Amino acid sequence: MVKKRTPQRTLAEMSALIQAWEASGQSRAAFCRAQGIGVWTFQYWQRRCSTPHKPVSANFVEIPPPPERAAGGTIRIKHPNGMELELDSTVSVTFLRDLLQW
Repeated sequence: MVKKRTPQRTLAEMSALIQAWEASGQSRAAFCRAQGIGVWTFQYWQRRCSTPHKPVSANFVEIPPPPERAAGGTIRIKHPNGMELELDSTVSVTFLRDLLQW
């Protein structure tokens, strides 16, 4: 038996279908059957459409440097995407600003 491949839908298409379901008054299962969409696929798109996506640069927050720097040590910057940047603690604020393009 050959499994029929369903067409991939865009975020805009699925968002429109979610809105249509909300206005239809049908159960999720009945709406999905009528549209030929798997219930789990529909639930995935519901979660994806309801989660706000922030631009990556919005995750950075400016932190003023401490008034006194300890001799030695390192500065570690961790980004939510897993990237880490480790610098010597004597690096200047101007260098950091230029590096991060602020």
